Amino acid sequence: MILASVLQFFSALSELARGADVPSILPVWERDMLNARVTPRVTCTHNEDVDDEDDAEDNIRQFDAMAHRSFFISPKELSNLGAMIPSHLSPCTTFEVLSACAWRCYTIASRSNPKAKACLQFPVALTTVGELCQNPLGYALELIRDTKAVVTEDYMRSLADVMVIKRQPKGLELCQTLEE
Repeated sequence: MILASVLQFFSALSELARGADVPSILPVWERDMLNARVTPRVTCTHNEDVDDEDDAEDNIRQFDAMAHRSFFISPKELSNLGAMIPSHLSPCTTFEVLSACAWRCYTIASRSNPKAKACLQFPVALTTVGELCQNPLGYALELIRDTKAVVTEDYMRSLADVMVIKRQPKGLELCQTLEE
């Protein structure tokens, strides 16, 4: 749901950039959809909940040292990337191709430990650095597509519950578990 909302936002933004007076789908403010359930319960596996302090510190160090630049990808370059996609993954969206390419290129350039986790936070796809670097672009694309497929309303509600549970003090979390 959140991924769909973000994609809808970018679609609306591009419509406005192309000269539309209003987007074809008007925005809706429904923040209550992001609330946790009255009794939070985790019903799905969440890669967002990856807690590895060594990987996190390494990622922060690399992000701080990274050169931040914007660049333009021409239709020809996008077509060249599309040609690298295995036929069983076609058709795919521009978002999927660019996300897979950026994730894989960043991971290769980071020269991280091949056994470290490589997590794309938008959507939350997870693999190891070694697997991501050693496999072709289609591997990253398939992970992104598979991740998008499991993001259902139940998944998002479960994620909201994870966030509520993870922010509770450890003692309170234990008490809540014992009560249930």
